[in-house]
Amino acid sequence: MALIKTNARSSSQLDATILTGNLPAINGSALTNISAGKIGQVLSAVWSTETSTTSSSWTTTGHSVTMTPVATSSKILILCNLADGYVNSGNYNLEVRPYSSIGGATAAQASAKTLLRVRYNVWTGSAGYNFLYSPNTTSAVQILNYFKSSSTGEVYYHNETSKGATLTLMEVLA
Repeated sequence: MALIKTNARSSSQLDATILTGNLPAINGSALTNISAGKIGQVLSAVWSTETSTTSSSWTTTGHSVTMTPVATSSKILILCNLADGYVNSGNYNLEVRPYSSIGGATAAQASAKTLLRVRYNVWTGSAGYNFLYSPNTTSAVQILNYFKSSSTGEVYYHNETSKGATLTLMEVLA
């Protein structure tokens, strides 16, 4: 039986200069017991119905997506893009905020803050928001975009001339 003499070094003395030959390719497939930060599911809906309001109270746009998280610790990353919001005239804001309905309950604010506020005399253009929501449930979660005008001027969540508003939900496993 042949004996192989190794260079006696402690792990603290190991450096890459003594490595020779081909090293294996590295990817994430061999990682185990890591679940946090992975994307579990992605759902999206495009809203192409012209939707406007002159109300200064939060009003549903009708644009929604429903997701059922796999764990109570999951978070939902909400991504919204208005391809063509519109402020008709005047010096006021188009404001957008996500609401949620859990298990069919009445919709409530998912965010206590307005996440999208656009203010121009006359504005047409693309804008959006993202928000990480923690519903703490495995029941169906419906995310609905609500909007309002900061005064009584007419604002459009979606103007008929564009491709539509997109609402995307990504489940982030925690």
